[in-house]
Amino acid sequence: MTIHQSGNWAFGRGGEPPFADGDTITCANLAQVLPDTPVCEGVRGLTFRGCNLVNVLIRPGWTVENCNTARIDFCSHEMPHLIRRGLPECPVDCRHRQADDIRELPPDMIEAEIGRGRLAPAALAVAATVDVTNARGLLVARNLRVPLRRYANRVLAATREMS
Repeated sequence: MTIHQSGNWAFGRGGEPPFADGDTITCANLAQVLPDTPVCEGVRGLTFRGCNLVNVLIRPGWTVENCNTARIDFCSHEMPHLIRRGLPECPVDCRHRQADDIRELPPDMIEAEIGRGRLAPAALAVAATVDVTNARGLLVARNLRVPLRRYANRVLAATREMS
């Protein structure tokens, strides 16, 4: 039995954690991209204390104390950096889409929002311009008022305490 203090194996970083039967793990990050992802397969009697176990499939016989065990259905529009870690790319009208908002964006943000799937390029044809002035009434920026798609990650199960 070994006590492992901290460590980051989140989203597949560093490969499979080096745990053996009966080990105790404290303050480690094993968060996964997809809900119910198996980790430490075949390892029995693990004890987790104060760990991040988001989307980890908790095995029978493990002890989990004061850990984050939430299950989250991540949206690639909200978490594009997880695509390279295995998160499937969501379509524009995915299950995470909430609604559309009208927002004012500076011109340098337009391309980024198109890339994230939040802004349809066709919306630029009807976008209104909004002048931003300082206290003296001098023009300091010209923004665009555009409709943005709003997405949200879905929490499937909140943190639960197990022992």
